[in-house]
Amino acid sequence: MIRWGILGAGRIADRFAAALELEDNCTLYAISGRNEEKLNAFKEKHPCEKIYLSHGEMLKDPDIDAVYVAVPHHMHKEWSIKALNAKKPVLCEKPAALNEQEVIEITACAKANHVLFMEALKSRTEPAYIQLKKELKEGLIGEITHTKTQFCYAFPREYFGKTYLTQPEAGGGLLDVGVYCLSWPDDLFTGDMKVDKICGNVYNGLDTYLDVHLRYENGTAEIITGLDRPLPTDGWIEGTKGSVYMKNMHRPESYTVTLNGQEPYIVTVPYRNGNDFCSEIHHFVSLLEERKTESDLVPFEASIRLARQADTIRKTFTEYSMEDLRMLEMQEKILQYPSFENEDALILGNRIAELDKEYGMGVAIRIVREEDNLILFQYVTKDKRQKNFEYAEMKRKASLACGHSSAWANIVMQVKESGYVNPEGALPAGGAFPIRTKDGTLQATVLVSGLHEGKDHELILRALCEILEEDVPVPVKVIG
Repeated sequence: MIRWGILGAGRIADRFAAALELEDNCTLYAISGRNEEKLNAFKEKHPCEKIYLSHGEMLKDPDIDAVYVAVPHHMHKEWSIKALNAKKPVLCEKPAALNEQEVIEITACAKANHVLFMEALKSRTEPAYIQLKKELKEGLIGEITHTKTQFCYAFPREYFGKTYLTQPEAGGGLLDVGVYCLSWPDDLFTGDMKVDKICGNVYNGLDTYLDVHLRYENGTAEIITGLDRPLPTDGWIEGTKGSVYMKNMHRPESYTVTLNGQEPYIVTVPYRNGNDFCSEIHHFVSLLEERKTESDLVPFEASIRLARQADTIRKTFTEYSMEDLRMLEMQEKILQYPSFENEDALILGNRIAELDKEYGMGVAIRIVREEDNLILFQYVTKDKRQKNFEYAEMKRKASLACGHSSAWANIVMQVKESGYVNPEGALPAGGAFPIRTKDGTLQATVLVSGLHEGKDHELILRALCEILEEDVPVPVKVIG
């Protein structure tokens, strides 16, 4: 019987403890944290022998056979190393640490102590993923050419800045859930990862949304991560002979195979014990029983590579300056109409819709006359929903509040010397652009939502430049 100690008593620890109850050879022995009331509530829900108000004191307990590190990201390195030095096998919640160097230090400590360490990357331990990977190696869809993975959720805005998940050092979508997205191409392709292009939202170093296109030695990948919007947590794999779609790619129970020229079929592989945490627990315990110090499913080098890849992506985050704001202001000054009537709105909206076809993604388009809030033009592609117009109106609010485009509102918040404060309910991300006449009067606001915010802004600029026969610089940098 493996007696577990859990460091931390948060949501993920709660789910882990529930899974432990389903494993015959495991028991929850102890829980540690700082809040005694919270620990007692945890113990009432998940009975255990001991609670500790100190992680360090729990690690001294000789009756603990393994520990699960479920503390905030920035504490993973510290407590993984302390546990390993105490000769406790460690299953550490993903990400293993904040960066490559920290993961190297953790794995070096595990090797020095001859103690098992594993990053809890459960997606690689799920039966459905293991079976799919075996079939892919056998040539199920031929040579794999491309993967796409996405994991986005809407973190409550009222908690932004009040939790480690919204702090630049330890938070952001890439660090929190990006490891799941990066895991697929890392596991299926070879060679070093290179960033081809990146779009997204980065506020003061915190990535709230990213769409990253990557290149490997033998394939390409796209990952989408974020904590500012909900998106299906899905994955796609393309090959020379077909494709695979996997719902809930971070904890799959099935996948859909479509071979060239054939009807798709579904393969179902349930969770162990009906719980998505049980497979990683079972795998870890099997390693313990076999006296292994490293997982073959999540080896040290994989954890190090994934951290390195996240580091590489973070290094591409754009830093903005007052010069970028001036460029956006110049765009607005040049792209002004002699007059702006209903017919002009129709022409502009139609041109945006036509240009959007080049982007391979649908959009929601709206043009609003500002003197009376009348919608002069509205169009939505079949893949978009009412939510896109809601996002667009939030961008419009940001544009009206700052007196410039919503892309300007995005950048001004990142220029420390600006002092600009975004109003509540406004979304400072590219996609709302003011339509002014030559005398400077605001006539309307054109809104686009559905691409990635930098591309929303770019799409509007391209249409305006064509119609007004003007030429303005379209920024290479990410705008929102």
